[in-house]
Amino acid sequence: MTTPCPKDETLSAFFDQALSPLQLDQVREHLAGCLACRHKHAGLHRADAALRELPGLTVSPGFDGAFWAKVAALDESRRAPSWWRRFPVGWRPLLVAGLAAGVVAALFFGRPGAPAPTAEEVYLSENLELFSNYELLRQMDVLEHWDAAQNQQKQG
Repeated sequence: MTTPCPKDETLSAFFDQALSPLQLDQVREHLAGCLACRHKHAGLHRADAALRELPGLTVSPGFDGAFWAKVAALDESRRAPSWWRRFPVGWRPLLVAGLAAGVVAALFFGRPGAPAPTAEEVYLSENLELFSNYELLRQMDVLEHWDAAQNQQKQG
């Protein structure tokens, strides 16, 4: 029975001799019987050899200071505003929730109210029981056009 293929990270650690002695023996035993993993291991050897053939890098004398100055500037630009840092980290979610509740309340309660009712609307609402009878409403419609109805009756 063969063991399952090790992950690529395990093969890389095996290549670097960064595994425990027991793990090193397990990977060696697996490599002896697995052609695919032997190809992967050989690829690691080729990549390592190619990297070792590259010329060495030389760093300018002021590189270190310039690098850390840029890191500090980037870190400073990403910092939170000073007023935000005044609040302890544990209180910040509560502050955000409070601000959000304030915005919602301002939107909900801060809206302009409905316009004031007109005199006709007040009259209708005060005398609503008079208008609850549909027949009465129909008659009122006839009364509104009473003059026109009388003129038609005279002509006809």
